[in-house]
Amino acid sequence: MKNSNLFVLALNFGWNLLISIIVLGFFGRWLDGKLGTEPWLLIVGILLGIAVGFKGLFVQLLKPESDRRRSKD
Repeated sequence: MKNSNLFVLALNFGWNLLISIIVLGFFGRWLDGKLGTEPWLLIVGILLGIAVGFKGLFVQLLKPESDRRRSKD
């Protein structure tokens, strides 16, 4: 990969991670308010956001490899 591709990958990963943490964290906080379970669902939402963000990174990292394998066949 070229340096510019790595920069774009890192930038994309950062935004995906941040947005997934914020969205799932706010959803957990909202559920905490509805169910009265503060702060547990907020914590679960943040952890789930981290997991979703890293899953997106792994999918992006493995995609060029799968594309390369398909082109060889």
